[in-house]
Parts: sequence; C-alpha cells; structure tokens
Amino acid sequence: VSQRPTDIAFSGRTDYNNSSPPLPKDVAISSHRANIVQRMRDVCRERNITCEISTERMAPSQYFDLLKRTKIFVSPFGYGEWSLKDAEAILSGAVLLKPGASLVDSAIPMYTPNETCLEMRPDGNDIGQVLEWALSLEGMAVLQRIQVRAHEVQSGYVTYGRAVANPAVLQGWMDFVERLKHALADY
Repeated sequence: VSQRPTDIAFSGRTDYNNSSPPLPKDVAISSHRANIVQRMRDVCRERNITCEISTERMAPSQYFDLLKRTKIFVSPFGYGEWSLKDAEAILSGAVLLKPGASLVDSAIPMYTPNETCLEMRPDGNDIGQVLEWALSLEGMAVLQRIQVRAHEVQSGYVTYGRAVANPAVLQGWMDFVERLKHALADY
C-alpha cells in the first residue's frame, strides 16, 4: 500500500438534492458528504497530502484506476451506511476510511476499525489526525495489515454463493426470519 502514489481519494456525489423543495434526508446526506469532502481538501492542502477528489461521475476504468493507485479511500454515508464502493475499494487494495465505522452493523465484517478499515468521527472532525497517523511510518505498517485482512474478509463475500455459505450471513438471515415471525404474530 505504501507504493501507491495517491494518499487519499474520494469519488462520489455530494449533492443529493434531487427534488424541489429538497427532502430533509437529501439535505442531510448532501451536507454530510460535502462536509467530509471539504475537510479532506483542507487537510490535504494544509499537510501536503496527495489527494484526489471527484464529485462527478467517472468512467468505470478511471474509477478503478483511481482505486488501484490510492492508499486510503474515503467513503462517507449516502442513503445508507454501506456502499458498493466500500467493497470495490477494499478489493482494489485501497484501505477504507469510514466515518463512524464502529457504529455500522453489517453482515460482512468489513467495518472493524484498525482491522478491516480505518475510522474517523462521523462528522470528519478528526480526519487530519487520522491521516497524519495513517501516513506515518507506524501507520503504514498498520495500513498494510488492514489492506491484507480487509481483502481476505471481503473476498469471502464476492459472489452470492460465497456470501450465503458464510455462517454469519446465514445466522443473520435466521435472526431476521425469527424477528419477522414475531412481527407477523403481532398483526
């Protein structure tokens, strides 16, 4: 991971205001994502960190090239906590930096801070400190370990067949079925 030329990257929308007037959820998502991106810009400029930010749609080949040359990929929340970009970044060898990662409950155990991803505060206020540490000599060793572990974990869920063969996914499904039974009994 240390040989990748781009220290940190983001690719995605920051404007989710699709209706007139904008819906509160769209305003909240737009604000969250724009705030994170602005913090990235500020930190990269202040600390001379190599940063690539695209808020416009990228061609798939450009997007995957970006992931392959990036050390740390930032993935703020959108309409949910999980994004396909999280998996794409990990499988491309970038280390995922997820706001509030430890708050995310996922069937795929990909949001374990300092094991399968990096974490920053949900508001991004600590992104400077997180990046300064992650890009240090000590941090680079941890990034390498995270990169390997995250790829191992994510690879077990790449296909539907692999995912549903995973005991954690099956247990999650069984738990959901039980909750569904109880909910239906209440109707």
